[in-house]
Amino acid sequence: MKSAAVDITSGAPRLAEFRWQRQQLSERRLQLRREQANAFSPELGPTLVALGSELRGLEDAERALRSRIRFESRETILKRANLEQRLLHELDGRANPALQTGG
Repeated sequence: MKSAAVDITSGAPRLAEFRWQRQQLSERRLQLRREQANAFSPELGPTLVALGSELRGLEDAERALRSRIRFESRETILKRANLEQRLLHELDGRANPALQTGG
């Protein structure tokens, strides 16, 4: 899956939507936990687990979006790092000619 960079103007509404969804799910989970504490119900267990998984998924999606807003795509970051590494290697070779001749 290729992730493109996202600018803040298009990403901010999506971040707000993720936060709103997380808040709604958190409130629902809290309500179910209170019900579970008041009167144990085996049916609530799987629902609570599913809500937890859904919350983690939303948190991961929000984290990934924030990362693309701040740092661009993963591929762009890796390309930039590889280019910097090659340039540094070339500069080291020019600064120390003995490295190029092997002696």
